[in-house]
Amino acid sequence: MTLAGCSSTTTERSAESATSSSSSAQAPNVVGMAGDEARDAIEDAGLEVEWDAGDDTVIMASNWTVESQSPAAGDGVNDGDTVTLTVSKPEAESAEDREAANKQFAETVEKEWLANVGHDSFTELLTDPDWPADSLTGYIASVESPSIGTVVVTVQVTEDEVTKEELEQLAMQGLNLVGYDNEDLERVEAVTADGLLRGVANRYDSPVLSK
Repeated sequence: MTLAGCSSTTTERSAESATSSSSSAQAPNVVGMAGDEARDAIEDAGLEVEWDAGDDTVIMASNWTVESQSPAAGDGVNDGDTVTLTVSKPEAESAEDREAANKQFAETVEKEWLANVGHDSFTELLTDPDWPADSLTGYIASVESPSIGTVVVTVQVTEDEVTKEELEQLAMQGLNLVGYDNEDLERVEAVTADGLLRGVANRYDSPVLSK
């Protein structure tokens, strides 16, 4: 009888140990955070993020606020588990606010693009002996954003001096360089100075970013 009792206790302890080991961490509390901050906190904890925005799509996470999460804060989770964040968006911004946000997004993309090519301006690439002479990157005159997620780069060449394929290559190069770390960047358009030719690259077409 005594041996049987020990066996039962050992079994219970083993079960408790198994339960404890199956949930080695706790879900962080991100309710009330901006979407980008919540995403970073979830990913820093070794977890994946899934958005629940109702009928909308989360493009720029910083524009959203986390209303609830599942699993709840403090619940046991395993490395790689998915945390679903239910988010809402503040009231529509004014035209001035949208314009400011678009400008900031364009400036961020330009800064990150330049950081990736190791220069302070695109024109510096034209005198860089290590940079491919046939690259259009050095001819970028401006980077603008008509809406968050998209940037349009104007290249100081005309329709007669470049092909659509070359503009598409430039757009995809920028998308891959910046989009790897900047998850908000979805689309890059490269257009000639005369506005007559345009090349487009989308995140879902990128062999680097769509993996």
